[in-house]
This record gives sequence, C-alpha cells and structure tokens, in this order.
Amino acid sequence: MKQARLTPASASDVAAVLTDAAAKGTRLAVRGAATRDGLGHPTHADRVLDLSALAGIVDYQPRELVLTALPATPLAEIEQALAAEGQMLAFEPQLRGGTLAGALATNDSGPRRFRLGAARDHLLGFEAVSGRGEAFVAGGRVVKNVTGYDLSKLMCGSYGTLAVLTLVHVKVWPAPASVATVVLRGQGPADALRSLARAVASPHDPTAAAHVGGVTAVRLEGPERSVAHRAEAVSALLGADEVLDDDASRAWWAALRDEPMAGSEVWRVSLPPTDAAALLAATQPDRVAIDQAGGRLWLGYDGVGPDVRGLLRAGHATLVVAPPVRKEAVGVFHPRPAAVAALERRVKAQFDPSGILEPDRMGRQA
Repeated sequence: MKQARLTPASASDVAAVLTDAAAKGTRLAVRGAATRDGLGHPTHADRVLDLSALAGIVDYQPRELVLTALPATPLAEIEQALAAEGQMLAFEPQLRGGTLAGALATNDSGPRRFRLGAARDHLLGFEAVSGRGEAFVAGGRVVKNVTGYDLSKLMCGSYGTLAVLTLVHVKVWPAPASVATVVLRGQGPADALRSLARAVASPHDPTAAAHVGGVTAVRLEGPERSVAHRAEAVSALLGADEVLDDDASRAWWAALRDEPMAGSEVWRVSLPPTDAAALLAATQPDRVAIDQAGGRLWLGYDGVGPDVRGLLRAGHATLVVAPPVRKEAVGVFHPRPAAVAALERRVKAQFDPSGILEPDRMGRQA
C-alpha cells in the first residue's frame, strides 16, 4: 500500500511536521530522491517525509572552498556547479540521481577516501530538526570551526535516524588538472592486492587504487607534467599494460564509484589491507571489487553468501544488497560492542525520544 506523503516546503514546515509526528507517534521515512532506500534495514513507517521541495544551491563561494545547499539538492547539480569552477566533492559520493543529504546520511564515500577522508570529514556544518521537532544548528560555513560537540560526524552515517537536515555546508576541493590511470590486466585478487600495496607505498601519491573485473588500476592526479612523470614511474614499478588518458580515467573511476558491485547479495567490508587476501580466501565471493588499496572490499554472491562478519579478524562488514528476509535474519550492520550500543541508544533517545525517524533502519535492536 502506498504511504501518504508529507511535503514540507521549508525548514519551519519540517519542524511543524516533526512536532506533530512526535506528539502523535507517527513514524516517518525520510526521503529526498529515494536512491538509497535499499540501504540498511527496511523501515516500518506510517508516512513518508518527502524533502524533494528543499532543493537548490543556496550559496557557493569558490574562493573559500565552501558550498551551502538544501538537503535534497541533486548531487549531479552540485557536481556540475563545482566543475564550472574547477572544483569537486573530494569524497566522491555515488551520484545515481542521489541527493546531498542522502550521501551525508549514509556517509557515502568513494575511491579517494583513503587519501582525503570520508563524507563526514567534509561536512562543515548544518541546520536540522530533531525528532522532537526542535530546530538546531551545528558547525558553520567556515573550515576552521569550533562549536563544542562534533555533531557533523554524528549525523553522517546515522541514516536519518537522529534528525532531518534542512541546510548543509560542505567543504569542496580543487579538481585535478589532469588524471591518468596505470592499468594491469588479468591479475587475480591476491596479485592485485600486492600491486596496489606497492603503488600506495611508493612516493608517487596515488589518489585511488582498485581492482575490479580483472583490471588493477592506480590513479594519479595533479598538474599535467607531474601526472605524466608519476604515471610513467608507477607503470615501470608495476610492469603495467596500459596508462589510461584523462578522459578514460575519469570514466573508469566514475563507473567504479557509482556501480562497484552487482549480485543478489553484496557485502561491503572495511578492513586493514593486510587482512584482505585472507578474507577473500575465507569468503569465496562470486565477484569481488577491491577499493582503497584493499581497505574496502565489495563481495558479490549469486545466491546466499556467508556471514562475512564472523570471518573478519578486524574491521567491519555491512550487508548492502540482500532480500529483506535475509537482512532481518542476519542483520545489516556490524554488531556493536555492548557499551557502544548502549551509547547509541542514549543518543537516539536524546534526538528522537519517540522513535519516529526511520524506525528500524538501523535494526530492531536499535
């Protein structure tokens, strides 16, 4: 049955909706473009809080490297505006029709994360409304900002369970003048991991290192002459088959960012790169994508895979794609230590005591 939609047109409308929902116990699914609906556990909500009207770039100061936008602003629109000024979102979120708030709520971060950080590291500040219906502000629109508790990092990865973003300030980054990608073909995952480790340990400063579909790739970015010199050096170091030019490089990494893995069951694993080979041997995926030089793995299965979390020595695993019944049976997120889980419950109770925001998104135990 199609859920009724609430469509606020302003931050004050959002506050009014949440105040009413808290009083009535109305459970809300928070949506912008709904491109990340399948992440986390299924939400059991009464209504959809549709933020699509809260879209648009409010302020952009290229010289200050700061952009301010409403939560449902499409990432593609932001990327286009930044590209016109030779800038970018350095955390490389998946685009796929998604919104800025969606990327931040899921802490969506791509291949450049191991060099420049995750989405949470680029959120300078925001305005939001808690599950109590209370509007609040955290951080600001300047890079150097001291405001007490770092609520920006708390909001990133909360999947909309704590508050509804109504305005966002993000740090942007100069886009590279030139890009090249050193490519090796035909390697298996074990050999690829060794090649990637050699590349990132070199003095040539790669900004991405990945392996997918039998292709091992190392990205170099910067001034054209510097990129050409470093690409030649990494190519010689690894015995590479090819060096992709600027256009081909940008297309290859965009494809990895937006569609890293397919399968009826997909796990995303963050772990020490030195543990990656052992985990792959233990889990035997039907397909694998290696990102961040082995610090992130995407494991795809045509059927039901193993519970990857039980085979990890360190790190954490998330079940990204699976039928709802499978997610409910094994859980989506890595189990938290008891003390951390208790702290998360207390935080949730402070921001959303009635439990109206994204109910069950983090699991029923949350």
